[in-house]
Amino acid sequence: MLRARAEAARAGRLDQFYIFHLGYPEISARYNGIANFARITEVATRATNSLPSAGNSAAFKEFSWRFTNLVAQAQVALGRVPTYETILRDVTGIDPLFVDYATLVLKRAEKDGRAANWTERWHELEEMISTSKRPPIPRGLQDRAADLAGMVLLVKELRLNDAVLDGLSAAVRTPSSRVRWATPCSPTWCRSAASSTRPGSTRTATASP
Repeated sequence: MLRARAEAARAGRLDQFYIFHLGYPEISARYNGIANFARITEVATRATNSLPSAGNSAAFKEFSWRFTNLVAQAQVALGRVPTYETILRDVTGIDPLFVDYATLVLKRAEKDGRAANWTERWHELEEMISTSKRPPIPRGLQDRAADLAGMVLLVKELRLNDAVLDGLSAAVRTPSSRVRWATPCSPTWCRSAASSTRPGSTRTATASP
């Protein structure tokens, strides 16, 4: 390894020299195993591949795959590169991803004339939730932030016919305790996998969904 680096330096190509060695992660180049894909569904398949699929575990794996696929589709639509770390973050705390993706969809719908003045309506619902004039709120949203609950109600009201948005909205309405058990991998394993995808020396490529 030292000889390879010395030869790269002698040839004046240190800027093109990368070390990939599992035994030395502190100096090794990092690899994001889910960022390079031909189909967006490959992200969920790789992220949940280590889950057991025999017997009763098959239903759990299928649910985890669907939820991870939903998160991955939203991340890619927002122009983000999926990593084990971001998948874990958004699965266990999906609210920010939902708001970001809903905003993206609503802006597109506004240009098409399907969501005129949606920002005003969102703030109106938020104010109603914050005061005594409370609209009907799902039980899973009663202890959530007013802006988040308002966005969920707005999405339901406009019916934009976006499968990813509808899925995220349903996940937000679900109590967080029910979502955490469906995490596609254990937090310890995900953190370990994420450590190999930290930015810096990572070399990744993405494909269009």
